[in-house]
Amino acid sequence: MNFEAYKKISSIIEIEKNIPMHEFTGFQTGGVADYYVAPTNRNTLVGLLEILSEYEEEYFLLGNGTNVICSDDGYRGTVVHTTNFKTVDFYEPNTISVSSGYSINRLCRIVMRKGLSGLEFAYGIPGTLGGAVFMNAGAYGGELSDIVQSVTAFDKSRGVVELDSQKCE
Repeated sequence: MNFEAYKKISSIIEIEKNIPMHEFTGFQTGGVADYYVAPTNRNTLVGLLEILSEYEEEYFLLGNGTNVICSDDGYRGTVVHTTNFKTVDFYEPNTISVSSGYSINRLCRIVMRKGLSGLEFAYGIPGTLGGAVFMNAGAYGGELSDIVQSVTAFDKSRGVVELDSQKCE
């Protein structure tokens, strides 16, 4: 990693070096990643991605690692682990905003306790919401594209962007 990028990133978040990826994947595969960071909030995540993009550094966003197979040769870049980035906000009457690191099953339980419906199909799908939205996870005739209204994402050239559900396909 470029020294200037490393210096900027380390001013906003702890960077770990030479982390074995098999510890973070469901299949327990993967060699060593050069760098590893685990942001806990949106500002840190966005700042980190802006720096990595500015310096054209390689990075990989990793959620729960449920359906991820990492090469035993390792990863020459920065792994951005999002499982510590977990927020859920409820808006009236039936809208929620959820961060990418949130467990799908945990979200299903919370939504059910709030008396909301529409996410029942997702209970039992492993992983976090970020990966599930990315791959449009579904089961039992339902899929996330049926209920997602919009996604806030990071584009390397444009920064933070808001995508409506049609643009997510």
